[in-house]
Amino acid sequence: MPGTIFTDARIRALRPRKAVRDIRDGKLRGFGVRVSPSGRRQFFVQCQHRGERIWRIVGDAGIMGVAEARSLASKMLAAIRCGEHAPASPCETLFEVVAETAFRRRERLWKPGTLCVNRSYLRRQQLLHFAGRPIADINRQEVRHWFARLRAPPLLSLK
Repeated sequence: MPGTIFTDARIRALRPRKAVRDIRDGKLRGFGVRVSPSGRRQFFVQCQHRGERIWRIVGDAGIMGVAEARSLASKMLAAIRCGEHAPASPCETLFEVVAETAFRRRERLWKPGTLCVNRSYLRRQQLLHFAGRPIADINRQEVRHWFARLRAPPLLSLK
């Protein structure tokens, strides 16, 4: 369906498959919808700015309509291309909110003891460093630096 102009009815008619698929809008370049195997549909924008590929979620297709999503996507794309900070979006959710959502999704897969250990690790290690920060601001280099600090041997006092 590439090049199809999105309507609310067309978005509702999209059926999930075994793999995630992205479908592009024919009206606004860089705007599309991602359909996951679970059936979840999310609007997204994708563009390139200064040699960097940028991909951001606009919103959930079950909550917002196509017209609203296209309008927000247009504003986000314009801000990205001008080098400005894009308007608020779900990808700017705080780290602790994303972590709690991930735990709720996986808690039925973990044994109770594993869940307890993982929550403790989150509370004692990760939240101390990443709490209160938008998830979109945390980059790979910062996570690597944080992880290296966890594994660093203690300094010996040379007295």
